[in-house]
Amino acid sequence: MLNEKDLVLMYDIQNMIKVNWIYVIKDHMLKSKRLTNYIFPYVVLILKFLKHFGVDLDGESSEVIK
Repeated sequence: MLNEKDLVLMYDIQNMIKVNWIYVIKDHMLKSKRLTNYIFPYVVLILKFLKHFGVDLDGESSEVIK
């Protein structure tokens, strides 16, 4: 489900408005850690960033968080 912040981000992307992605992702990460019912939707995006910049992920483990 989209919330107001997601809609603002979609508007910004559609209208080519610069977005501080570091802040957006950090904010979501902190909320997902603090709030038990908060969904962290940017896992795939972060993985693409890591792969793009050649971060070695060998030996890393993954964990499903509810």
